[in-house]
Amino acid sequence: MSVTYLPMDLPAPQLAFAVPTSFGTAVERQRARRRCRAAFRAAWSGDGPAPVGVYLVRPGRRSLTAPFESVCVDIEQMFESLAEA
Repeated sequence: MSVTYLPMDLPAPQLAFAVPTSFGTAVERQRARRRCRAAFRAAWSGDGPAPVGVYLVRPGRRSLTAPFESVCVDIEQMFESLAEA
């Protein structure tokens, strides 16, 4: 999964997805979006606030098969790296 962060003055973090048709079938693309969206929600409801801005998410094929907890950990680590920067 690749995430690009654009800091902006918004009331809440925003998600945008870029999933090309070469990713797979429409069902696979939508499943990847749903899993990533749920993982972001889980990370945002954690103890640390998410940096406010726009997140452009490009899910990888791994997001379809990896355990959901693993996807959540990847996103939490991404938030930690943003907090350090």
